[in-house]
Amino acid sequence: MKTIWVIAAGEPLPLEDSKDRLHRVGILAEKLSNMGISVVWWTSSVDHFNKKQLVNNTETKQISNNYSIVLIHSLLYKKNISISRILNHIGLAKRFKKLALNYPKPDIILSAFPTIELSLEAVNYGKRNNIPVIIDARDMWPDIFIDSIPKHFQWIGKIIFQPMFKSTKLVFNRASAIVGITEGFVDWGIKYAEREKTLYDRSFYLAYPKTEHNIKDVNNALKKFTNLGVTGKDFIISFVGAISKNKSDLESVIEVIGEIGISYPNLRLVICGLGDDLEYFKSISKNFTNIIFPGWINAVEISTLLAISKLGLAPYRNRNDYLLSIPNKPIEYFSYGLPVLTSLRGELKKIIENHEVGYYYKSKNELLLILARIMCQPNVLNRLSENSASLYKNKFRAEKIYEEYANYLISFKN
Repeated sequence: MKTIWVIAAGEPLPLEDSKDRLHRVGILAEKLSNMGISVVWWTSSVDHFNKKQLVNNTETKQISNNYSIVLIHSLLYKKNISISRILNHIGLAKRFKKLALNYPKPDIILSAFPTIELSLEAVNYGKRNNIPVIIDARDMWPDIFIDSIPKHFQWIGKIIFQPMFKSTKLVFNRASAIVGITEGFVDWGIKYAEREKTLYDRSFYLAYPKTEHNIKDVNNALKKFTNLGVTGKDFIISFVGAISKNKSDLESVIEVIGEIGISYPNLRLVICGLGDDLEYFKSISKNFTNIIFPGWINAVEISTLLAISKLGLAPYRNRNDYLLSIPNKPIEYFSYGLPVLTSLRGELKKIIENHEVGYYYKSKNELLLILARIMCQPNVLNRLSENSASLYKNKFRAEKIYEEYANYLISFKN
């Protein structure tokens, strides 16, 4: 039986007590396992979303006969941007290097990038043992760290992060192939690798499978939202994701929807998730009764909320990494037939305009005009909703994407 190692930290795991949706590696690992491949998923013991330890020591969880997850005990961190998270990444990579020596060698390795340190240990292991390692580029570290620094201080950042740049170059240079969430991400990895692109360097979109949920769980979710002042009778705009100033301009959206809510009392902005800046956004919303923060919500609650929403919000900042990507949240919105409201240029804007599946705004005034027009003529969303559902089916259906991804891995030849 062919064995594939998948290496990725920070994703939800298919553990018994988890109600989280699986993300990219989780879906792919399950797909590979169902196709008769032996899968070992190496990950961290830290639940990235809820900031807690899943186990007290390094532990292997057997998911099925041919699928196991190695939870490597690593340092707990409470904030995404913190020294403790950096130490977590360093310690996780060191422990993987040591633990991997005691496991039977795989036929192929897939490592999610980031983290930089774990990916570097993966390609080094591959080189030592003549095993092909594919790097899946999903976030443009450390480039995005420099982009977040004011331009006249970026030279200092490049000095500080020089070790990360060096490690990133080694990761992509030593990889057998580079995949990514878009062609832009693949090209970015190829640039670091300093080589020509090959047929094995290709993109696989992010995607979520739609799942049916128990009616009792759905009713409980509806009850939860009703208690928060959100019902299917409202005009709901939903945001689901990490709540961070660095990632999203929620401030502008809160201001516009908070004010326009005076004229349209059934308008609701529902902001779901956790993040370093949650309390800040709550504080600037305290005078707006039409802005609701349910906090972290599980898979059933996300599905239930999106099913009664009218628009999916994607207020991403125009960072280089976002410009080249199609983030997972808009894709999830499309799966529920939701038009997307976004401030992001680049690939997402092209998708929205080419397929007529939402609205792009570049200022608070434009957002205000779009919302006013929709609230006065809500039927204009019907066609966009149909287009969104069709786009998901034709381009972003998880079953199709991950089957292609799995077949790519199974047939890979070094």
